[in-house]
Amino acid sequence: MAINIQLATQEWVNNLGLGGGGSTINEVTYQDLTILINTNVLTIGQKYLITDYQTVHIIPSTINSDINTGNIEPLLVTASGTNTLSPLAYSSLYPKDIIYYDFNNDFNMIFGSTKGYIYRRIDTLQNNDIPFDFRNVKFRRWQLYVSNVWNTDITYNKNDVMLDGYNIYICLKNNIIGINPSSDYTHTYKLLEFQNLSYASPTSDNWIISNLIIPCSTEFMDYYVFNYSSSIFNNTLEQTTNNIINNNNSVFLGSNIYNNKIGSYFDHNTIADNFQNNTIRGIFYNNLIESSFKNNVIGINSYENVVGSGFSYNNIESEFFVNIIGNDFSYNTIGTGFQINTIGNAFIKNILGNNCNYNILGSSFIYNVIGNDFNNNICENMSKNNIGSTVEYNTIGTGFMNNNIGTGFMHNTVGNDFMYNNIGNDFMYISIGSSFQMNTVCENFNSFDFTYSTYVYNTYTKEIFINSLNEKKLIYNKMTIEDAIA
Repeated sequence: MAINIQLATQEWVNNLGLGGGGSTINEVTYQDLTILINTNVLTIGQKYLITDYQTVHIIPSTINSDINTGNIEPLLVTASGTNTLSPLAYSSLYPKDIIYYDFNNDFNMIFGSTKGYIYRRIDTLQNNDIPFDFRNVKFRRWQLYVSNVWNTDITYNKNDVMLDGYNIYICLKNNIIGINPSSDYTHTYKLLEFQNLSYASPTSDNWIISNLIIPCSTEFMDYYVFNYSSSIFNNTLEQTTNNIINNNNSVFLGSNIYNNKIGSYFDHNTIADNFQNNTIRGIFYNNLIESSFKNNVIGINSYENVVGSGFSYNNIESEFFVNIIGNDFSYNTIGTGFQINTIGNAFIKNILGNNCNYNILGSSFIYNVIGNDFNNNICENMSKNNIGSTVEYNTIGTGFMNNNIGTGFMHNTVGNDFMYNNIGNDFMYISIGSSFQMNTVCENFNSFDFTYSTYVYNTYTKEIFINSLNEKKLIYNKMTIEDAIA
């Protein structure tokens, strides 16, 4: 529908408090303005209305470099010199927005631009400050298309992707056969919140998140970064040094997105609704984020993570990457280097040091305090343990709880219900059956098999020690001494 640019201009100029009538504004096309700039005949202080301005760009990750052309949005700019413009611009469609505009078509900043580009846009009504034209820029998402249907006779391994109905599951462990994902999606499988045939992948063909491959079709939909509504407010995204659209290829597929401060290079992310009150310091890319990602402080280099719903109130330092995380990962304090972990539901209120890597952790990992170098462990249901540094290469059953353990807990095979034990440093290469409980173990106790022991599994206190003859002994009732294997 045609509009009277002159009358519209007068109204929003007055509203902006810029003064002057329509006669003080020169209406020009982008081509007209190009001629004025190239011939050095702009009038300093003169306002020019670019009547045909449109955001134009190549949609990131498209094979054929597909072009998105935004709506015509007349922009009011001001000459700062005879061939230069002030960066501040104003829109006749959104007069309350503050816009930063560059007249030049710099493909290093916006690939495919034809009429200059907006490199920052602030919605002053909802307080969203985004380093590109979020009202017109579009990003593409391809359809998830998993065809591998779960079969009771097939053996599945970690990162295998399968379909059950319209639900997509990721296998969290190795050598799984006969366990239906719909009945065990907290310990053995991760249920994706994005169903099959939904449009979520930032890449065509396959969505590759490290070693995880989610098949996709060539069907796609194009989205704005926000599904803009009153529930999208108080969000700030920092500027990148180049490729401001390509390096911010992220889509929020939902509502209630607010109070977030996000650093630069927020790229190739697909995020569900209820993303709130987060501080992300920078380089956050290729993450699949499910709903209710809230109240987190996360350092730089967070990438290639699959994060379940209810990821909240976490304080995580840098190098958080290549993790598959179930629901309700919350209230955790984690150091640098949380990498390549596979985690079930309910990882809650843990304090972990640096370098937590290559672990397969089942559900209900709760209230643990663990030092640096928690690596290559397979654990189920760990809770209320206080463990020192260097916990590595252990295979631990369910019910590992209420233990105090020193540094160097390594290469142990532990059955179910390991609890209420006090273990000294360098407890290594130990084999333990179920219900190892209420034992106090000295330091440097290693290379021992408790599998067929008896006393260590009884529900009274025992002390396990090494005597002067280097023999491993056990004492109970504070007087009865037995061989440790007894």
